[in-house]
Amino acid sequence: MARYAFYCLVQPRPDLPQIIAELLSEQGLMVTYKTDDYVMAQESAGKIPFNKLAKVEVLIHKSDMQIDRIKLTCVTKNGELQLQTLNYCQSVSDKLLSAFRTSTKWQFLEQLNE
Repeated sequence: MARYAFYCLVQPRPDLPQIIAELLSEQGLMVTYKTDDYVMAQESAGKIPFNKLAKVEVLIHKSDMQIDRIKLTCVTKNGELQLQTLNYCQSVSDKLLSAFRTSTKWQFLEQLNE
C-alpha cells in the first residue's frame, strides 16, 4: 500500500531537509535517512502491528525549483493490503498533509494532483 502526495511550497529555504525531518519527528516518525533532496522516516514498532508500520519518503524536487517555489513529493507506504479505501496508510498520509498545511515553518501553497 502506498499513498502519493505532491505539494508546492512558497519561498524555499536552504535548511528545508532539516525542517522536513523535524516535522516528521513531530508526527511520531523516526528519521532514518536525510540528504539535501530526500528525507526518509518510519514509525517504530510497538503500538502498531508490523504490517501497518508506515514509512514516509519526502523528495525535494530541486530540478523543478522556481525562484520562489519548491515542489515536494511525499510517499507514505506500509505492508498493509488495500482492502479498504480508508485504511491506516491513508490516515498517516492525511495526518502528514495536515501537518504540512499548518506548519508555520513555510508557506504551503497547494497540494498538486499528478
